[in-house]
Amino acid sequence: MRTSFSKVQRRNLSLIGIISALVMGLTPSTAAVASTTPSSVSISNVVAGTTPFIAWVTLANLPGASLGSISFTVENKPGATTKPVSAIYQKAYLSHQGFFNTASDLSATVPVYGLYQNYDNTITLTVSSGRTSTTIEATFTTTSWTTTGEYGKFTKVTPRNPSISLGYSFMLLKDWNYSHSPVIMDTDGNVRWIGNCNTVPGSQASVLDGNNIFIGAPGTGTLFKESFDGKCTRVANYSSAPYNVNNIAHHNIDLTSKGLLLDVESPGNTESQILAVKTTGKVIKQFKMVTIFDNFLRKNGEAPNSWVRPTTDWFHNNAATYWAAKNELVVSSRENFVVGINWTTEKIDWILGTETKQWYVDFPALRSLAITLSPGGIYPIGQHAVSINTQGNLMFFDDGEQSFTDSPSGPTRYYSTVSAYTITATHHKGSMVWNYTHTQNLFSYICSSVYELSHSYLIDYAALNYGASVTLIGLGAHTQVAFEYQLGGAWTKGWNANPINLSTMKYSS
Repeated sequence: MRTSFSKVQRRNLSLIGIISALVMGLTPSTAAVASTTPSSVSISNVVAGTTPFIAWVTLANLPGASLGSISFTVENKPGATTKPVSAIYQKAYLSHQGFFNTASDLSATVPVYGLYQNYDNTITLTVSSGRTSTTIEATFTTTSWTTTGEYGKFTKVTPRNPSISLGYSFMLLKDWNYSHSPVIMDTDGNVRWIGNCNTVPGSQASVLDGNNIFIGAPGTGTLFKESFDGKCTRVANYSSAPYNVNNIAHHNIDLTSKGLLLDVESPGNTESQILAVKTTGKVIKQFKMVTIFDNFLRKNGEAPNSWVRPTTDWFHNNAATYWAAKNELVVSSRENFVVGINWTTEKIDWILGTETKQWYVDFPALRSLAITLSPGGIYPIGQHAVSINTQGNLMFFDDGEQSFTDSPSGPTRYYSTVSAYTITATHHKGSMVWNYTHTQNLFSYICSSVYELSHSYLIDYAALNYGASVTLIGLGAHTQVAFEYQLGGAWTKGWNANPINLSTMKYSS
């Protein structure tokens, strides 16, 4: 292979070809020659990662002690609208991860991720040393992802409209029925990464925080994290007292300024317990809805037993967030309401929900905390994915399906909405300040989500027509539809979806 460093060089490096050569005991034609000058940097080897979306690239003849960083960019396909996947690895990170191959730091093997499957990917690698940098352009040919399923044959109801700006380029789809969960798709409809944490197959609970995806292992109390190079690491286990978690993946992991909020359950706390933890796994605080509501009702002279039923799915917590302006934990109880709980005192501040369900009809103490909406406001029914948007308002996906366990169970609306609200707990008042109904023709009776990133939205109608398909909609700042994609396979292909970005990822230590 001819090498020239006077300008950017394109090279064709077939992953299959290089791997075959290594198996046969052959030396790649890009063998390293020792050098400490940046201009002599070369690619000496490429090895396929654990999935077709990852490759490991060995760079030889690095500048040793003067090395500053190594970065990569995956060039978009022609016509793509997404921002390219890119990352920069600082020397300290390379050293900490053990990516250097020699004591003199003349060779390093780094992960390149976000590759297109079954495609000749053009990659730009840049080695920086002080004010000097060397850029190498190469082509990596990837294999096919053989188990694409519904992700490979979805319908573009509305193809990506490039004239509508989005604040995100990728979607993290939480698939609980697939061994490679979660799945990351770009907003053009290409899968760009799949989970490979074999200890947590089919996890319903995951979230991206910085450079790591945190994943709960179903049916256990163990939290893992997976990096984009495919490495999976155990973070913590909460199965022992005082937490006694026996399922860490029944619903969400929500990222907040207080840390990660884990929807967990333990004996006597069926889908009604939340652990707030740091990314190190250390527990900050524990919230048990059974205790909070049982104590509140008894303090007010009301017997909770007909409603607070600890061993049943009476509460069905499916999401939580931290409302910093109010110092509140906001919890979505699918069976009942959205509730604001003081983070410090665990006092119930307010409740937002329809007044035709059991909590309102049977319990005056809870009724006294109910928020009354301004005229035109829609009360949530069976909602999911609570968050605080950039305007500082409460936002969630409002499914519209009645309760499954309570009596009275409340109404069914038969269309789903996404809405944002202001809440004034001291006066028990609220207003619906934003609402999107898609002309009231989409009804996703369970699961689903809406999240905002940089003034644009990703809506996931996860269970259309009682589980026939998943519809993903991207909305611009003025609710203009940037895309609408429909996948088969019901909610298991993305019961919840986060908008994310994978450009200029930084790895510093």
